[in-house]
Amino acid sequence: NILDLISTSLDKAFDQTFSRHIFQPKKIYIAAEKKMLQIAILSLLRIESKRPSFSVERLEFRSSYKYKGFSINLQIDRIDKLGVNEYLLIDYKLGFLSKKGWTDDYLTDPQLPLYLLVFNDNYQNSYANSLSYCFVRLNEKQGFSGLKNISSATENIDGIKNYDEKLWSDQISEWKISLDNSIEQILNGKIHINLKKIISIDQDLKSRFNKY
Repeated sequence: NILDLISTSLDKAFDQTFSRHIFQPKKIYIAAEKKMLQIAILSLLRIESKRPSFSVERLEFRSSYKYKGFSINLQIDRIDKLGVNEYLLIDYKLGFLSKKGWTDDYLTDPQLPLYLLVFNDNYQNSYANSLSYCFVRLNEKQGFSGLKNISSATENIDGIKNYDEKLWSDQISEWKISLDNSIEQILNGKIHINLKKIISIDQDLKSRFNKY
């Protein structure tokens, strides 16, 4: 039974998470959160079932991005194989995020582009031709939101748009240059802090906790 599998997995995940913390939420809050996640996951699985053929290649793939002795450790939530040597990198999110930060002038959201660079370095002769957030939510924004190399031969996935602003290889090169420049600034003691983003995150956290 799929509901039993989801419930068992949630119990295990919650136990592992809270076993590492002194603070323990009230049982009624944990039960409510589990119920909401169970509904959201079941809805997400319905979306997944409508996708073109794929296989889950890796879960929680750990690696690091290195530049001039500076290392960024990371963990890719999920890697799906879509076709011959073509892959989709997925990052799960509970809150909503826009993918616009992947292609703006300053690469204000480097997470998924960073994943792609690391993946391409680790998987020889294989390429990540698609990047996507996967929203686990209880509203209409449930599902995928990402970009795909328009030259890819794999079938389209709802929510993942064909990227046609420039060649995919050129975009990857720009991501690498932008990330390396950012690390260079950190190494040189020049760090830019986006106060608007911090305030936005703080307000989002407050709204989540206020419901309790």
